[in-house]
Amino acid sequence: RAAAPLAAALALSAGLVLADRPALEAVWRPFEFVEAEDSPYGQLVVVRAADQMTLYDNGLAVFSRPDPGAAEDTVHFALLQRETAGRVLLIGGAAGGAVEEILKYPGATVDGVELDPAVIRLSRRHLPAAAVAALDGPRVRLFARDGRSFLERAAGPYDAVLVALPDPATTQINRYYTREFFAAVRAKLVPGGVLGFTLTGGENYVGAAAARLLASVVRALEEVFPGGVRLVPGDRVVVLASDGPLTVDAATLSARLDRLGLQTRHVSPAMLPFRLDPGRVERLEKTLASAGREARANRDLVPVSTYFQAQLWASQFAGPGRGLVDAAAEAGPFWLLDLPLIAAAVVLLVLASVWRGSPVRSLVPVAVMGFTTIVVEVALLIAFQANFGYVYGKVPLLLAAFMAGLVAGGALGRRRKRSGRADLALVQAGFVLLLAATYATLRGAGGEALPFVLLGLFGLLGGYLFVSANRLVMQSRPHPGLAYGIDLAASFAGAVLAAALLIPLFGIAALVLRLAVLNALCGLYLLVLGRTA
Repeated sequence: RAAAPLAAALALSAGLVLADRPALEAVWRPFEFVEAEDSPYGQLVVVRAADQMTLYDNGLAVFSRPDPGAAEDTVHFALLQRETAGRVLLIGGAAGGAVEEILKYPGATVDGVELDPAVIRLSRRHLPAAAVAALDGPRVRLFARDGRSFLERAAGPYDAVLVALPDPATTQINRYYTREFFAAVRAKLVPGGVLGFTLTGGENYVGAAAARLLASVVRALEEVFPGGVRLVPGDRVVVLASDGPLTVDAATLSARLDRLGLQTRHVSPAMLPFRLDPGRVERLEKTLASAGREARANRDLVPVSTYFQAQLWASQFAGPGRGLVDAAAEAGPFWLLDLPLIAAAVVLLVLASVWRGSPVRSLVPVAVMGFTTIVVEVALLIAFQANFGYVYGKVPLLLAAFMAGLVAGGALGRRRKRSGRADLALVQAGFVLLLAATYATLRGAGGEALPFVLLGLFGLLGGYLFVSANRLVMQSRPHPGLAYGIDLAASFAGAVLAAALLIPLFGIAALVLRLAVLNALCGLYLLVLGRTA
């Protein structure tokens, strides 16, 4: 009888394991589910459609095989800019066919970098023998590291840096389309070296959402390579950058293909005159120039391209939400950051007058605390991702640090038998100081440990404030769930607004500064209440 719970738990666990594959097969229909693997960086899934295999990482398509067009676009428009391909750094896409295309160039060597070693390990089991042989060849070195960290620590310059990653749908991928990354690339390129990557475009027409996405990345690129950016139209636009001359002239590139004797199917002398028609190139450049007036440059801590990528995805669907998404993209910081802050100040002033003699006024700092702590959690997760390259496996630990602080803060609040508004005002001052520390260390100063410490301290102050404020509220309204409901509502609003809107459009630093002002205003609100009580 005593062993019954253990037996039931084991039976349930076994059932869940056995049900995993049928569940994944149902999720991935109508594709043929082949294999899945969980790693510290995410879930990898291999599916098939007819004779084509596709690898997904956390739901994003990493590469498909065979897809010679994608591999050729990634490689040849960039390497044909050079007299010799030389030393090439390939970030992502090593198993997607780009390596085989690079090896067509005499003397070229490849350093292929994948963050997740499981990508190569899983791909090998499903690649054709020739592709596996290419990856194992003497001219190829594969590294399981963060691409940006590898680039910054790499010895010696590269002739070309190629990025074969999906569009910036996540902050992890967005790190490879930012001004900071482009600056790191330029520092590691030989004079006249080339950076190349592709983004969603359109064969003959680039819609407004895709144009904003392209423009935000190109604007960041032009800040690092002024006057050295060229575009190749297509379903996926090829973006090239260099401090030397670049050409998108079909005759010139065709002559170089013939001279090298390269065998290609899509980037070929027969196709280049259509792909590089001067009218198409000019039309694409004008479209991006027009969109660039609205698009901001993409940065590590202002990941605006992730918003435009979401806008591009949303443009495929009809509904009233599309108008809001488009309007937010065109709004400035005054309308979405400063005006709400001014409105909050007015509301606090009104509440200080209306609730002058009511303990319910202590609900205001609870709402501010809930909004602040959840926004800080989101901001620090994104900053951790941007600075250190991975966050998937760290999320439980980062959240555990915050929860541990909450527990400790709640315990301290319970030990203090009496709480007043002076206590709450002091906690608000603590929030302002922590937000100042967060702002000062957003670029990774303090290393990987500091975000854990900051989240623990935010949790400590939040737990103490919640217990103390709830005690004051309970003096007149014995409803234990009232403060908790206010906390949850404010946290919900903060999570949605910060992650989906405010951080992508205006950046972490701008939002943290406004949070500091909001908490200072809340502290003044409490001091005013204390003087009028």
